[in-house]
Amino acid sequence: MNRLKVNKQFKEPLPSHQLTSTASSIGAFIEYWGFKSIHGRIWSLIFLSDEPISTPAIVELLKVSKASVSIGVNDLINLNLIQASGKIRNGAVTYISTPNAGAVVRKVLRERELILISQAETNLSLLYSMSDEELKAHNISQKKLKQLLELTQSSKKIVTNLTSDRFNTIINWISYFKKILQLA
Repeated sequence: MNRLKVNKQFKEPLPSHQLTSTASSIGAFIEYWGFKSIHGRIWSLIFLSDEPISTPAIVELLKVSKASVSIGVNDLINLNLIQASGKIRNGAVTYISTPNAGAVVRKVLRERELILISQAETNLSLLYSMSDEELKAHNISQKKLKQLLELTQSSKKIVTNLTSDRFNTIINWISYFKKILQLA
């Protein structure tokens, strides 16, 4: 049984089921982060492609409308995650991923997650500054409150570190996480 799909843009048959499953998984992860699934699906196809990939190829692989791909591509260009690379024979634009995907993730972490963690830290600190009697009166465990505050402060340090300018590429992220895992 041949599961490979031939696409005219590519030289070799493309394992479309595996690739689209991967794109769907990445789309689900990106959607969990508050973006649209289509963004992750399109970006992953473009990022994983060895050569520029055209909008018709994306439409064909993802089995979505041309309009969805067009809107998604424009959003990804505006986020500086992909860029136009050229055109194929029929005039369709081809795209490549930008080398600075890490910088985009860093920006999202700085503008969203770091703010949320900081707000939680502020509120936990205010609670922690209450007297033992006030905490008991509100049925709040000082021990658990301290643990949650320390966890939040540790998380904030990690996210703050991840938002430094040294994380511009995916390679930078991989190197950092390998170091962290070796320390554990």
